[in-house]
Amino acid sequence: MKRMLVNATQEEELRVALVDGQRIYVGGPHFFGRLGVSLIRAAQDIDRLQDHGKTVVVVGDEDAPWALIGIRERVRPDAAQAVAE
Repeated sequence: MKRMLVNATQEEELRVALVDGQRIYVGGPHFFGRLGVSLIRAAQDIDRLQDHGKTVVVVGDEDAPWALIGIRERVRPDAAQAVAE
């Protein structure tokens, strides 16, 4: 397997990696929209993940999304006390 991550930069909440000369983007759906990448085929899956309380992260390039990742944090039992302090 080739070395995957050659160079990575951060643009706000969007991550950009250069892999074998190709830019790979990782970020929220709105950032892919700003890049001009259509997420129409992934819209139902994005909505479903968000409806389940998950933050959606998209992985792809300038042409298309490759994968969706749904992330959800579990609230710790002591969270309310920590916030109050």
